[in-house]
Amino acid sequence: MKAELSGPACRTGIAYPVVTGEIGLSLLDFGARRLGGFAEEHLLVGIPFHRMIGIIRALEQGVGREGVEEGESIERQIDELEKAEPV
Repeated sequence: MKAELSGPACRTGIAYPVVTGEIGLSLLDFGARRLGGFAEEHLLVGIPFHRMIGIIRALEQGVGREGVEEGESIERQIDELEKAEPV
């Protein structure tokens, strides 16, 4: 997996993931922080949908959520994740 860390937030967090299909991580440049009102501890992560499915599956297997059986459709798993209480 590759990640792009250099450049403005609009490029590394938005355009790079769309164009390459890779995950984009932005440390948020001064302009983005100032105009967007981001706090110092905030990052911008752009994850293409096809990678998000794998991430959700990995989280599901690692967490072992109750009520979701192995082999269930990803749509059912996403529905269950949406119902989950925030940690």
